[in-house]
Amino acid sequence: MNRHIQRSLLPIYGLPLLIMLFSVGLTLSPLLSQQPALAMGITYDLTLTAPLLYLFLMRTRRIPKITAVPVFVLGVVLASLLLPEHQKYHLGLITTYILPLVEVTMLAVIGYHAYNTAKAFRASTHGSQDFYMVIKEATIRTIGYPQIAKVFASEIAMVYYALWNWKKESANGFTSYKENGVTALLGTVVFIAIIELFVAHLLLVRWNEMVAWVLTAGSFYATFQLLGHIKAIRRRYSEITGSQLFLKYGLFGDMVVDLKDVLRAEITPNTVEVEDKKVEKLALLKDVESHNVAIYFREKQTIEKAYGISTRCDIVLLHIDDKQAFVEKLNQALHRSNSN
Repeated sequence: MNRHIQRSLLPIYGLPLLIMLFSVGLTLSPLLSQQPALAMGITYDLTLTAPLLYLFLMRTRRIPKITAVPVFVLGVVLASLLLPEHQKYHLGLITTYILPLVEVTMLAVIGYHAYNTAKAFRASTHGSQDFYMVIKEATIRTIGYPQIAKVFASEIAMVYYALWNWKKESANGFTSYKENGVTALLGTVVFIAIIELFVAHLLLVRWNEMVAWVLTAGSFYATFQLLGHIKAIRRRYSEITGSQLFLKYGLFGDMVVDLKDVLRAEITPNTVEVEDKKVEKLALLKDVESHNVAIYFREKQTIEKAYGISTRCDIVLLHIDDKQAFVEKLNQALHRSNSN
């Protein structure tokens, strides 16, 4: 980003930030206790003035309007943390009436983009549809910043697969869980985690109730995330479609590769080591989960993991239930691609 762009963006981000910093400074100063009426101004400056000023300043820019939502949420969080309990009346009005409206608007915008993205995705993949891929594209279009958008997409997908997705697999896809027992393994981990979570909470609550609930909430979230991943493994499948290869491993490993970038595929349960080549495995527990297929690329390809985390590799190892059919179909597609 050049200096001209940086200077032009400085007022957009700088002025709302300045309002927030000034408001935070007031809450930490003796003035708040001396002038209780300041609490109302601080509340509305943090939750309304800063995000509305941000919206006004970026109205002519190619910045998604929905990026004002994090500014609003940050203001709500700061007000809730810094203001004394007896001075949160106006914050209560904001969280009761404004916050739900913002949430509904954000979900509606993401839903609109998800609908349009799903239509385009179905058209480009001959009717196939993958919720996680659709929601990632939709959130990127909505929010504009890929890294932030993928965090939102991961959260939405986790809830979706854990609670709502009950569709059967596509007959055209290749599953990856029936023969290696990965879902049984992860299910055992979840079962043990739930038991330990209950026992640990009972022990910690005797020492510090707040710490106990914080750790319990964090552990519950991680367990719920793992449940979503297990469900996604059973509902998402790898595909060879048109000129692309789609490799999917639950919520923790996606690859979209052009066939022209694939060198070859082979069946192998062994560890693969090639000098000057980076090898990665599509697995959560890499040292425990098995693989039976190795795919070699002409140049490094990206594995997209949850929450915008990614890594690159020259060779990827994965498990495919019907490995023979998968390798044959992929090599046939590679042959056709190289012949064109």
